[in-house]
Amino acid sequence: MDRIKILLAEDHVLLRETMKPLLNAQPDLEVVAEAGTAAGALEQAEALKPDVILLDITLPDRSGISLLPELRQRFPTSRVVALTMHNEPEFMRSAFAAGAAGYVLKSSVPEVLLEAIRAVYRGEEFENGRNLSQQADQETRLHESGRPDEIRDRNRHPGRSAK
Repeated sequence: MDRIKILLAEDHVLLRETMKPLLNAQPDLEVVAEAGTAAGALEQAEALKPDVILLDITLPDRSGISLLPELRQRFPTSRVVALTMHNEPEFMRSAFAAGAAGYVLKSSVPEVLLEAIRAVYRGEEFENGRNLSQQADQETRLHESGRPDEIRDRNRHPGRSAK
């Protein structure tokens, strides 16, 4: 089985050194490169064409959000997961608008990051613990089945599943 090739673009060495063994311990994941700057991320992406780029949105030389459109244009097959400490909706909207396929808070448990990597690799969108593609599919099925009230109730009370 081919492993998902990951570029880890994060300026904090401690965080990179903590995440790398976690990711490499997974049978389907492999960190193939690391970068601490936006320039380094571009250089590594050019050299290795990773499947997934884990991108800190606050890099020292350039905003990860401003880097996203260039990554998407130059490396259209690479999917980007924005890594951030910012839990504000405007950061998330900006990241998705700029081309991120996923958005994960650095305060998340490791399983959320692993799920995000796998989801974006499959072509899905992922927002910090929620697979947006699966949620949209479920809402479409509920709407087509004539049960739009369940969609409204679920959106009012996230985390509750339809019966």
